[in-house]
Amino acid sequence: MAEQLDRAGNCEPLAAVIALLVVRNDPAELGLEPYGQVEAVTQKEMIGKAGTGILIQLGIIYLIFGLTYMVYGTFIVTTMVEDYGFTEVRAGQLWSWVGFFALFSGVVFGSISDRIGRRNGMLLVYTVFTGAYLLAGFGGSLGSWALWLSVIFYGSVLFAVPTIMAATVAEYLGLERAASGFSTLTLFFAAGQIIGPGCAGLLAEFSHTFVPSYLVSAGLTAVAILLTYRLKVPRT
Repeated sequence: MAEQLDRAGNCEPLAAVIALLVVRNDPAELGLEPYGQVEAVTQKEMIGKAGTGILIQLGIIYLIFGLTYMVYGTFIVTTMVEDYGFTEVRAGQLWSWVGFFALFSGVVFGSISDRIGRRNGMLLVYTVFTGAYLLAGFGGSLGSWALWLSVIFYGSVLFAVPTIMAATVAEYLGLERAASGFSTLTLFFAAGQIIGPGCAGLLAEFSHTFVPSYLVSAGLTAVAILLTYRLKVPRT
């Protein structure tokens, strides 16, 4: 043991020399930026002036997602059976397709947002959600094909919003505040998940159906479209 300690002690000067040659301070810690880089400066200006407002705006958009997707996911099978005359087996088979399309939703729409921008990506996603909720609300008069299309729309964008939102926070708040910003947005999302089913249940008590809840959800996602459209694109 003593010999091993002696050998370790002999290595300390060598380790110190290697650390001196290799280890460097992070330029960001010293307040340094790459020459000619404009993006970092403009992000700091935006964060200082409007970071809180942007975070609240994104939070409301994310809350609407949590509220509406939870209403649809909780009650659509019941709606198929009780309002549209589906058998439980048929409703279950139709709902299983949500899981299939959801597997690709985050990757596909995340890639799309890389090409067309985060704001345009979210606009597209919320437009698809709005279509899914409208088709669920009017499915009784349009026929079973409307419910099939509604399920496909819903599943195809189910995990798209969290994927795009995570990248959006980094672009608007900067990498340093991205983690704390997204954790704050998660509180909005969680609040939506709690509020949605409860409000839908109260509305169903008066209307004796969940169909109005889907129409309200469509209205809320339309609000999310408006709020997303009003997002200022980060300057680069």
